[in-house]
Amino acid sequence: MSKKFTAIVEGIFPPADYTLSRRRNVEKDTGLSTSGIYRQIADGTFPAPVLLGARAVAWVDHEVAARNRAVIAGLDRDQLRELVAWMIAQRDPSCKKQSNYIN
Repeated sequence: MSKKFTAIVEGIFPPADYTLSRRRNVEKDTGLSTSGIYRQIADGTFPAPVLLGARAVAWVDHEVAARNRAVIAGLDRDQLRELVAWMIAQRDPSCKKQSNYIN
């Protein structure tokens, strides 16, 4: 990963534990609407959720926190995409295969 993201992920990656949040909490934490979250997922600037069951998803808390730090730090769209791609690459391989939002 690029050194430019070191300050953003410092203290977040690797996480001490893995916690998940459902959509309502993610909306509250980011200030985004449901459609805004999914629009940014499609754009590659927001981490995709992981599948909990047939019809339930949740977001990895430390990924959302790192994305929020990146936005506050003023990263541009391409930098956000790079950060999100890196975060998803850090996931356990079984998580990567679960979500329909990850290519």
